[in-house]
Amino acid sequence: MIVIVIIGVVYTLVISKLQNYKQESVTPSFERLKEYLMSYMQNAQSVTLLCLDDCSECSIYQDKKRVKEIKSFFNSSVETYRYDFLQGAIEKKSELF
Repeated sequence: MIVIVIIGVVYTLVISKLQNYKQESVTPSFERLKEYLMSYMQNAQSVTLLCLDDCSECSIYQDKKRVKEIKSFFNSSVETYRYDFLQGAIEKKSELF
């Protein structure tokens, strides 16, 4: 009888914890970009983040198929550079594709 009560109490505690557990949604940002893209890597061979139109629209592709469109998390404070062996770091001007 006591064993049944203990099993019932443990079962109730476990079920209540599982119901309260919410998976934390990962939002795209520069700090968490790798983690965000890795969340799409579970059943895929490759994951690609493609941003077009001055990075105003971004899409995520799993195995070359579009799976999600996300609002751009880039802002005007982001500066991109390319490195040249002879000239060093050179600011890359934005280009529209």
